[in-house]
Amino acid sequence: MHTVTFSPEEEELIESYRQLTGMTVSEIIRTFTMERIEGEIDADVIREALAEHRSNPETFSFDEEIERLDLE
Repeated sequence: MHTVTFSPEEEELIESYRQLTGMTVSEIIRTFTMERIEGEIDADVIREALAEHRSNPETFSFDEEIERLDLE
């Protein structure tokens, strides 16, 4: 369990959003926290793939990749 402290302005904004969506404050915090974490992880995977591609820029068409992976 964790405790998060918000300023009065932040609390007001969260409460407005809660009323708009019908979500609980816990659901809002959990949802947006997990989305942010997953987004950061996805961005890191993309950065790694881009770095790998830059070091070896060989590309394949879709058909070539299907054949290369023996998926026919």
